[in-house]
Amino acid sequence: MRGSGLEDLIRRLRGPRTEYFLIKGKTELLDPSKYPFEKGMLPVFCKYIDAKMQPLKAYISGNRSMVFPSDSAWFKAKSIGIPFGRSSPTYKDGKLYTFFLTNASIGSGSLIWGFTEVKEALNEVKWMKKAKELDLRVTEPVGMGIYENIFVIDLKDRSDLFSYLKRTSLEDLMNRFHKEARKTEGACVFCWEPTDIRVDEILYAFSIPGIENILGRDDCRDYLKWLGSSCGYNLRLHHDNCIMHGTVQVGPGFMTNSHVANHLVGEETTWITDYHMAGEVKNEDIKRMEVFCLCHVMNPLPHAEVIARSRFARDEFPRFELYELLLSPSYEAITSLGEIGLRTPKAGLTEAFIDGIELGYYKRRIFEVESKLKRKMLRKSILIKEKIWEILKIPKRMQRGVDYFHARLYSRKLTDQDYRELSKAISN
Repeated sequence: MRGSGLEDLIRRLRGPRTEYFLIKGKTELLDPSKYPFEKGMLPVFCKYIDAKMQPLKAYISGNRSMVFPSDSAWFKAKSIGIPFGRSSPTYKDGKLYTFFLTNASIGSGSLIWGFTEVKEALNEVKWMKKAKELDLRVTEPVGMGIYENIFVIDLKDRSDLFSYLKRTSLEDLMNRFHKEARKTEGACVFCWEPTDIRVDEILYAFSIPGIENILGRDDCRDYLKWLGSSCGYNLRLHHDNCIMHGTVQVGPGFMTNSHVANHLVGEETTWITDYHMAGEVKNEDIKRMEVFCLCHVMNPLPHAEVIARSRFARDEFPRFELYELLLSPSYEAITSLGEIGLRTPKAGLTEAFIDGIELGYYKRRIFEVESKLKRKMLRKSILIKEKIWEILKIPKRMQRGVDYFHARLYSRKLTDQDYRELSKAISN
């Protein structure tokens, strides 16, 4: 799907385009002809003070990235700030003001709010380029940008950040920036994508109770098994080439990039994206952890975590079960302590997806279905997600809210009228 058809689906998932600006910075490009802006100009999400900048518009992608169609593909700029809200970086007199979180519990453990560190951007471009050279199904690297005039104040974590912003006026915030901020550099990454539809986004449609009655039971299971097998197969090809998607042990737990929000899906196939934590595979345990995480992390399908744990609490996955479970922030994981090895909830669509991942990864085989079914289910799942977001009154810009979605879904029993609206959404 190209052109206006794909853009319509992106709009339904993300809402209207959002403003961004171009500011001066440093560009390091692999192919300058594929960079849609003037060399030395970088896109940024920010609020500006005393600056006369002309806003441009693009679709948001995640919490700090943007995409827009360009020629026959999509240009993505990753880690360019925060598009809206109190925590959005402030631009004034050629300087970007933001925050440095010292204990962020993501990536390397610390981060520049809205941006990435230069070393992480270099790592992402390096491994994306290597994967592309190996002809793996990945996004195409364009290069990176460096924001040379970032000024930060240190805060502990996200909770500390939002608590501070809630009780601080913009005037007091800027006064603190002027007195205490230290200068640093932040970075962003550029790539070309065949699509920006992420696997986690369309899985929400299949998380609705009774969705098989609207989309068809066999079609749902076949599509999800194909989708899982394609994702699992792509991960296996990376591991076969000694590339881990990005999983590191932090204390007794783990941080991972191997999840369904970092797989893209089109009408015929899937791709892997997001390489800032990628690296060389060091041991077999990390490979197994990445398969395990792909089955359930960021996955809204019902009981995904419980079912994944039941599959991997076996000899081939010996190290990462009980203590990781006890440290999980997921309520579902905690309540599943008594279920592992005793009983596993029945969730046919979730099982079909995880069956697919295991087929693609362990058997190196993709469960094939007709192209017509792939196209139909991609579009219908997006229309269903758009409608259920409306029914549950979830902001369209909330893209990665698995726990919030489940809370809203289970607190409201869907009515016959809701199901009629869902059916109508895919019949127009």
